[in-house]
Amino acid sequence: MLAEPRVTNLKTRASPKTYGGNHNRLLFTKLRKLRKTLADKANVPPYVVFNDATLLEMVEQLPTDSAQMLRINGVGSRKIERFGLPFLAIIREHLYDEDLSTHALSVSRPGEGGGLAGQLSTDSQGILPRHFIPGAGKVC
Repeated sequence: MLAEPRVTNLKTRASPKTYGGNHNRLLFTKLRKLRKTLADKANVPPYVVFNDATLLEMVEQLPTDSAQMLRINGVGSRKIERFGLPFLAIIREHLYDEDLSTHALSVSRPGEGGGLAGQLSTDSQGILPRHFIPGAGKVC
């Protein structure tokens, strides 16, 4: 007599992690192009530099320094040493470009308006952008 199988239900495959919210396709494309360039220089496949899931997490988290980058899955100290700086530069550039498109600066002539507040424009509600207010956060 043959033994009956003990497992009656097979485990279903874990669903792939979904990335939501801050998925910027343009930034993701820039990071993939950079990854391909670095991989070609190092003569390794692109996934050795960073895999797509790691790039997607970079797009969501938008790290601007090495400490923040280390919190992303797939990024270790060795990879930051070898590949991190160019990725951080692209992310910072993206944040800078995005900031310029959402917050317009208007420089006043000397004598017009006083101090910093006279040189910065506000949003539609009359509020200065957070990163322009002294002590309100880190400047990107």
